Amino acid sequence: MFFFQVSWIRRRDFHILSTGTTTYISDQRFTLINREDDWTMRIRQSRPSDSGLYECQVSTEPKLNMAVQLNIIVVEVYIAEGPIITISIGHSANLTCHVKDEVGTVFLFWHFNGQVITEDEMEIREIEIYKQLGKTSISRLFIAKAKPTDEGLYSCQPSYTDPTSINLKVMKGEEPTTKLNGSANILLASFLFEAVILLIHFNAALMIV
Repeated sequence: MFFFQVSWIRRRDFHILSTGTTTYISDQRFTLINREDDWTMRIRQSRPSDSGLYECQVSTEPKLNMAVQLNIIVVEVYIAEGPIITISIGHSANLTCHVKDEVGTVFLFWHFNGQVITEDEMEIREIEIYKQLGKTSISRLFIAKAKPTDEGLYSCQPSYTDPTSINLKVMKGEEPTTKLNGSANILLASFLFEAVILLIHFNAALMIV
């Protein structure tokens, strides 16, 4: 019967993390998990500094080894209007989620009070959601006429990271009490700009004909 030992080594500084079931690193985030022939090195609360090459070695003759490249993805996500926005009943609300992701955002969901906003809920509540995904992603949640039932916690959940949230408060009155007007004006200006571009292209096409 043959006996062999499995070791994990961090190639950056050739630090031996573990040999057999014994760990040799003072950082408590590193934990060895051994189940029969599986030897897994777990890193809790990973950091960008943990990125690098790790090698698994088996003390056979000849020696077996396999290197694994670990890349820690740093994602920046925020809602521009947050963390609290207050509007009046009947006014519009525009929530803009910005995501910067080196790998690229694969998916993005909006939550209301902890529940995913589905297409059916969007139709019932008259909510529109726009998404443009990539390494720099933007998603806008638009409420045309806010109702008291729209009040609550809205969260933007992109891939690879924790969600970010904003608290929407709907008050009785005529005037919004946040910088929402500025955000709404920016959104309106963007729509008008796109409309002007389309009109220019249409006129140019008529001149060519």
